[in-house]
Order: sequence, then C-alpha cells, then structure tokens
Amino acid sequence: MTKKTRGVAAVFAVAICAGVAQRSPAAQWVEARIDDFVLVTDAKEVYARNTLRDFAVFRQALGVLAPLTRGVPRMPTQMFALDSGNWRSFAPGPQVAGFFSPRVDSNLIIFDRTPAGMLSREVVYHEYMHYVLYHGSDLPLPAWWDEGVAEVFSSLSERDGKIDFGLTPRARKANFAWFDLMPTSMLLGVDRDSPAYRQHGIAPMFYAQSWLTAHYFLIGRPERGRQVPRYLRELAAGTPVPDAVQAAFGISIDDLDAEIRAYRHEGRIRGFRLTLSALLPDAKNVVIRPLAEPVALSRLALAGIELGRRVDDAEKRARRALELDPALPLAAAALAGVRFRQDRDSEALELARKAMATASGDAATLLAAGKVQWQVVQRALRPKRPVPAEDAKVEDVIDAQLSPDEDRSQPSADQVALLQAVRTQLLPVAADADAGLGVTVLVYGIDHLLRDRKPEESLASIRLAAGRYPTQSDLALAEASLCAELGRRSAAIAAATRAARHARSPAMRRWLESWIAELEAAGDASR
Repeated sequence: MTKKTRGVAAVFAVAICAGVAQRSPAAQWVEARIDDFVLVTDAKEVYARNTLRDFAVFRQALGVLAPLTRGVPRMPTQMFALDSGNWRSFAPGPQVAGFFSPRVDSNLIIFDRTPAGMLSREVVYHEYMHYVLYHGSDLPLPAWWDEGVAEVFSSLSERDGKIDFGLTPRARKANFAWFDLMPTSMLLGVDRDSPAYRQHGIAPMFYAQSWLTAHYFLIGRPERGRQVPRYLRELAAGTPVPDAVQAAFGISIDDLDAEIRAYRHEGRIRGFRLTLSALLPDAKNVVIRPLAEPVALSRLALAGIELGRRVDDAEKRARRALELDPALPLAAAALAGVRFRQDRDSEALELARKAMATASGDAATLLAAGKVQWQVVQRALRPKRPVPAEDAKVEDVIDAQLSPDEDRSQPSADQVALLQAVRTQLLPVAADADAGLGVTVLVYGIDHLLRDRKPEESLASIRLAAGRYPTQSDLALAEASLCAELGRRSAAIAAATRAARHARSPAMRRWLESWIAELEAAGDASR
C-alpha cells in the first residue's frame, strides 16, 4: 500500500473523529423539513415553517444568481434555531449571532432565534455563501471577493413572491458612515494571513469595502463582473495584482480605485427585485412534526460534541434527556460521545453498544453509536499524537493527519468483531436521507481498516452515495482509492480529480494533485 493510499484512511479517520440546556418543562420542540434542510427549534410552528421556507428560497435563488459557481452543492443540512440560553453554549464569541459549519457528512447551522440575534439570518447566509463559492470555483478566491460576494448575498430576501437582491447588509451600514475607503490596491492585496486583515482597525471596513467592490462588479457595472474570472485566472497564474487588474479589466488599479470611489459617492448603490422563473418553495410544503424534548436535547448534545463545544454542556443535555426518557437510544449514544470526549472509553463503548442494540433501525442513533465505537478502536490502534494548536491552519491539521501511519497497530480479534458488528448494523440504513452519507463514510473507514470486504462491494456503496452528493470530496477520494486498488487507473484519476476540485483545503488539494501526478506517471510508464 502506498503512502497516498494509506493517507486515505487517515482522512476518513479525522473526518469521522473530527450555555446549558434550560430545564423548562414548557419547552415544546418541533422538527421542520424541506428538501435537504432539517430545522429543530423550540419556537412556534409558524416560525419554524417560515424560517425553513426562507432558507429554501435562499438556496433556490443562489442557483440562479450566484457567480462563478456550478450550482449549490447538495448536502444534508441540520439547523438549530435556539433561545438565548441554549445559544450561548454554541456561540463562538459574544458578538456572534449564528454560524454555518460544513462537516464531512452534513452541514450544521446554528443561530440565535431571539430578537437579540436579529442579524443571525444575514450571518448564516454569509457563511453558507462561502460554502457555495468554495465548491463552485476551480480557482482560488481572494479574500475580498470571497467576503464581498458573501456579503452581497447575505441580505437576499423574498417579498411578495419576488427576490430582493443587493440591499446593504444591516451590519455594514454603520461602517460606511464612520470609515473612509482604503486604497483598492490595499484591498485587493489582502489575504487571510495578512497582518492588515488580522488588525482590528481594518477588519470592519475591509468587509464593508469588499461588499462595495463586489456589489459594483455584480450589480453596479455587471460587465466588470464578467471580467472577474479572467482576473482570478491571472492571480492563479502568479500575476501580480496590478498587472492582473490591467489584464482583466483593461485599466490600471488606480483607475479601478477611482471607479469604485465614484460608485460610492454618486449614491447609486441599490439593490433590485427580480422574479425567478421557477416557483418559489411554499411554506405549506414544509413538513412539521412535534419533537420530544429528550430527542431534541440528544441532538443538541451530539451537535455540541461534533463541533467540539464544551463537553460539560453536552453531558448535561444528554443526562437530562436520559432523565426524561431512560430508554431513549439516541440519548445513550449522545452520552457515549460525551464519555469518549472525556477519555472514558470503556463507558463509551458500553453506552454505544446499548444504543445500537435498542436503536430499532433508527439511522441517527446507529450512526452516532457506531462513530463512538469506531473512534474508540482508532484511538486504541494509534498512539496519541500532539494536539494541533488552537490557531493551527486547517491545511496544517490535514497534513498532520496525512502523515504515514505505519505506527498504527493491527486490530485485535475483539476489535475486528466489534467493527464487523457495527458495519452489519449500519449497512441497512446507508440510504437514509439524513444519516446515510455519514453511514457510508463510516462503513468505508471500517472496510479500509479491516480489508475483509470485497473492494467491488465498497466501491458500489461509495458510488451510490457519490451519485447523490457529487461534490463531496471524501466520497470522491474513497472512489479514487478503491479504483486504484482494483487497477482501474483512468477511473481513479477521474475520481481523484473530482476530489481535488472540491477539496476542503488547499493542502488537501495539493496532496490530491500530487497523487494524480503519480497515477498519471505510472500509467505512462506502463505503456
């Protein structure tokens, strides 16, 4: 097995491993569903219905309006709209009203539904737009374009059956009143590691000016927007920013600066209304069902574990869920995840086994409990590695995970039996709408470790899931690995190319590109 192939298992291992609940008996939780969105909230049904419908409208509008994209990636998306008490235990910071977190097997959206979180919708739309842009572009996106386009789309809304697009985000209006524009040469030169980007004094105007510049390109002067792809290609080829501006826009960077300043001062910055050709999602199509409080608390606990939030909060939620319903398998699975985070592996295994034994085919419970058992075995087989620093870049974390794993032990007979039992219970729910993607990824991880299942069978499962989620890079990577193992070099190259196209970090893309080069070189040598 090559280092590249071994790295595939490490990718899946890290992907899989990757306030306190209020004890109010009056809380009435509901689950709302439309398309790939599932919303859990303790708000009234009308709020859940309208909120989820708004998100479905937003995603449909993106498919028409979003620049430089190939449509909106399909992915199961779990949303939580929380009161202030529950929200505080998820909030990344005191001034944050909501966030979007893409995961290997689903997206998580969590936000403050109270009046205090008035900007939460714009925040989540902004972050979701980053996700769409990242998956929709073959080219690296400079910080100002990535942030500016996300800001332009953050204020998208629907009124009377029409889409309002390009309105000034509420959070940026004050910035224009108090800050002068920086030179466009400085804006276009900012990247995410720039000291200027990290300085507190420049960040507010950076976002506002990025919005202004993207707004000018997309709405104020669309012909400039059509020139942006050329600009991005120039940057990707290593052309300095001033030369890239001249080549793409046919003017100097100083002249571009003058255009953008005139756009601001002439007072013609406005949005527009449009009617989409397709019918908008109807709130009546949102499916609502009551959700028992123990189930809601268990889901919140699992989300906290997945996001790496305070384990104490997740434990209190899981324990409260078990107090309310001692026989709930999902609550046992959530507490198993807590015990794993606390390094109490024997308790975690016992709880996970109990949850799987009583899950009665519930895919969410089977996946949560199966992950814990997989994680326990993975931790036992590999010596502890240094924990990445909190400020470590994503690509540095992935590079560390892709390092050779010769130091991993072989599973014992008991561990093999455990994982085989987990896989047997997971396979029947691999097509589940919510958990099926996670199940497929987990089963592949088990297959790759145990090497006791025919590669053709694993490949069939992976390709079935990849057909539903074609932009999921981990599925494409698994398909490439299996094709390479089966000697199907062309298919392996095609799948690896797809994985690189949608890779979750620049480091992952570079790693995949180097593997593709190795596969191509091997093919040339064999001719």
